[in-house]
Amino acid sequence: DLVPGSAVAASLTTGDIVLTALGTVSWRGDDRLLAFGHPFLQRGATSIFLHPAYIYGVVPSVELPFKVGAPAGPPVGAFVEDRAAGLGGVLGRVARSVTLSIDAGDGGLGRRRTLNVQAVLDDELAPTLLAVTIMQAMAEVMDRAGGGTARMEWSIEGEGLAQPLRRDDLIYSANDIIGEAMPGPLFTLDALLRNDFSLVVPKRVEVKVDVLQERRTARLIEVTCEPKTAKAGDEVTVRARLQPYRGQPLERNLTFRIPADTAPGSLVVEVHGRPAAADGPLSQAVLMARGLAPPASLDELVRVLSSAQRGNSLSAELLTPEAANSRQQVFERLDAMPSLDLFSEEPQALPTLGGALEVGVARPLAQAEVTLDHVVQGRLRTNLAVLAP
Repeated sequence: DLVPGSAVAASLTTGDIVLTALGTVSWRGDDRLLAFGHPFLQRGATSIFLHPAYIYGVVPSVELPFKVGAPAGPPVGAFVEDRAAGLGGVLGRVARSVTLSIDAGDGGLGRRRTLNVQAVLDDELAPTLLAVTIMQAMAEVMDRAGGGTARMEWSIEGEGLAQPLRRDDLIYSANDIIGEAMPGPLFTLDALLRNDFSLVVPKRVEVKVDVLQERRTARLIEVTCEPKTAKAGDEVTVRARLQPYRGQPLERNLTFRIPADTAPGSLVVEVHGRPAAADGPLSQAVLMARGLAPPASLDELVRVLSSAQRGNSLSAELLTPEAANSRQQVFERLDAMPSLDLFSEEPQALPTLGGALEVGVARPLAQAEVTLDHVVQGRLRTNLAVLAP
């Protein structure tokens, strides 16, 4: 029974990973209690798992003595206030939480591990707790640090979503594949939790990640158009030649049709993998550099999060010279800037990109996309002459 002097635990996660803080009950009245005597995260009104705790021992120190212990059983309530006086809890209350299920495998070692975790449903904490769970699952099966290639799938289901949001990706990192794998699911969940349109209450997040130590990349080395001159309404095939890492060159064809209302003149065909700037948070700058306005509804946000270019996607886009120049300026400046969060409350960095970010300026006239079994690297351009009818 929790009485004044009892050890108590405040947990952010339960299940296969337990992130917890230990404290002492200082007051109990019926189903309510006060504990810790100081703030935990000072979140104010909150919802954190409340457990009884067992103390194994105390490490003495004249500077910073501390207790060694752990939760003693499942949650028996929830801490609902986190303020200067301590943590206020209610016994029998169920903390708001989201289920995290991470299935990680290492193809080289033949290992597989699934972690199932209940994490507190807090707009700021939940994405970080998801990242921690992904990191732990991958670290257990990989048993190493460093680079590699990862094939990922993730889904989020919950109240406020018409159907689960699903996404897949292929990613590569030369130095830290675990660090490269976390942002996709993390920022997807973050964007839903902090969206401006309507409340989304995630109930379950599933992530599947399969890692290989080998490098599976293909770099663009040549781009040509067939034909090199065409008329509005004609179909054009873009031939892209790529060099897989220490493999034989391969070719892919991308076909699009020139819009019927396209004016005669010289146009630019840009072929590329995913821009480096898109590897982090979904950003206003990246969307606008491609001529796209930020989402104007939750449905649009879900569509963007689900369909944004993947690491193994090869895209060909038909641009006006003005759009090509505008886009080039933006991506050059983005390389020297931190990523701009789609729902950032501090968008002051955005105006520094200047008029190049005017919505629609860089919108392609036509586009095509194919999927490879490699992470696509590089960006090349060629010209296409559009003749008068």
